[in-house]
Amino acid sequence: MPLSKFLLQLMGLLDQRDMSHCILRNYQGLPGKNVGNDIDILIRWTDRSAVREILSLLKGVKITGYLERPYGNIRGSSLV
Repeated sequence: MPLSKFLLQLMGLLDQRDMSHCILRNYQGLPGKNVGNDIDILIRWTDRSAVREILSLLKGVKITGYLERPYGNIRGSSLV
């Protein structure tokens, strides 16, 4: 699956479920070009299971691994 299609589908599903998300850096050129060679997406800690489920629903995507970084979780704050 092309990167642009993957990102558009992923962001669309996150939006449909009203899940706040943010691409942290190197977003210039997305969805067609990945200038940073990786994409860091910030989500709410409580949404992590739902995001894994969403990723598993995308046809043509195989999850080979992921990182959870709880130290980035700031309790009591929210994304706008």
